[in-house]
Amino acid sequence: LQTRPATVQIDLNSETALFNVSQVDYVVSDRSHFNSLSASKTAAANILKIPQGAHFFRPVCRTPSAKSVPINKNGYVTFGHFGALITVNSKMVKCWAAILQQFNDSKIIIQSQAFDDPHIVLRYRNMFFKAGVEQKQLIFVGNLPHHAKMAYYNKVDVMLDSVGNSNSDMTKEALWMGVPVITFASESSFVDSNHSLSVLNMIGVEHCVASDESQY
Repeated sequence: LQTRPATVQIDLNSETALFNVSQVDYVVSDRSHFNSLSASKTAAANILKIPQGAHFFRPVCRTPSAKSVPINKNGYVTFGHFGALITVNSKMVKCWAAILQQFNDSKIIIQSQAFDDPHIVLRYRNMFFKAGVEQKQLIFVGNLPHHAKMAYYNKVDVMLDSVGNSNSDMTKEALWMGVPVITFASESSFVDSNHSLSVLNMIGVEHCVASDESQY
């Protein structure tokens, strides 16, 4: 970007606007990100607001077929969250614990490369235990090849997005596999906070967006 290979440079990644990248002239955004970008004191680029949404998705590999929702076979709800653990803090654990406690025998599958380390698995087991979640409700999955990861979505009834640092990759993959995603509308100026909100608004499932933590 610094060498300016083009006279006008437009970026589809809204994050560049927050890092004061002066070589980026325009950043493509939508109504879900617009307020975050506008609130940023460091935003350097002009914002191209696309009403219909600024997302696109294509799986990186051939994906397995979506299957019937697991609750029909299991008799209980299986929640899920796939992605980096940086988004899964103690506040998020307490929030998910409150959800699990509302559904008898429910489980949560959390997939992250970090769970290849048994010490990290133990740490998160303890965090959930302190929040009132039984060990039998927890399924931790480590690193998976992408095709295997996509197949794991067939084990989940509802994906839970992280609050404050949204996981749009997980949201797009889950929707591709026919799994609904619940997210939280954040007022933070951090652009990453509303990635999933942007995706869900774009496809017209605003009812999957919670307005506050209790609704989430």
